[in-house]
Formats: sequence, C-alpha cells, structure tokens
Amino acid sequence: MRKFYFYIHIGTEKTGSTTIQNVLKQTSNDLQNAGFAYLVTHGRIESRAFAAAAIDDKQPDDFLQSIDKQSPEERQALREQLAS
Repeated sequence: MRKFYFYIHIGTEKTGSTTIQNVLKQTSNDLQNAGFAYLVTHGRIESRAFAAAAIDDKQPDDFLQSIDKQSPEERQALREQLAS
C-alpha cells in the first residue's frame, strides 16, 4: 500500500502566507513533476473551500457566504464536489 504524506500550510495575517501560496501555485507543475500536488479551490490560491467544507453545517462562514453555499444541502454538495 502506498503511503501519502500531507503538508498543511496555515498562516495568519502578515506572516508571508500569501507569498508562499503564490510561489506554490506558480510552481505547481514543477511540484507535480516531483510528486507533489498543490490543491486549490474555486480559483483561490489558499484552498479556502477545503476548510469551509470541514466545519459544522450550523457554523457561519464568510467564505461559504461569499459563494452562496450556506444551507446544509449546499454545503454537502460542496463537500461532494471537493471529494471528486
């Protein structure tokens, strides 16, 4: 069985996170050739939808509000879309 390793980059404001994410996105082809994947969602460099999909259906979320996915059914559809 093949092992997979995941690296999660989490950064707060003003710590260089956006710069790191931009470099990862710009070099995603090189990363892929080296066996790494840089996941993005909804055209965003920080994959915000993955975090939003993981929260409870009753928890308000500014990202889900911005993409008009607030009901439990819409959130579940987003989870299924991200899983495919």
